[in-house]
Amino acid sequence: MLCSQFAATPGPLASLLLGAATGILPCGIAMGMLAFAVATRSPLLGMAAMVGLGLGTSPVLLGIGLSASLLDSRLRLIGLRAAGALMVLLGVLAFLRPAGILCQLLPGEASWSFIQNATPQR
Repeated sequence: MLCSQFAATPGPLASLLLGAATGILPCGIAMGMLAFAVATRSPLLGMAAMVGLGLGTSPVLLGIGLSASLLDSRLRLIGLRAAGALMVLLGVLAFLRPAGILCQLLPGEASWSFIQNATPQR
């Protein structure tokens, strides 16, 4: 596979190409900013918005990546498994919430009143 070839080849060019390839991954924040950039109807303002997103998220992403590289392999494996479990949980919640199933699983009237207040009345 292409990614495994880049990852197996050490060097700054392979790292740069692999990092640039992550730009094609779907990300809600990036998609939202892309929509905003298009809505500006100005190439300069759109570019400024995207550069601002990159500058704003880079320090956090670099910090997370560097701190993760300092962990030993056992802690890193636990973190990866916890992140995977969290992604599955968020996916299940994202599926259950619009279907109204989540409110049926939660006890109390508060969850039903929230849904009723959020639903537009005809």
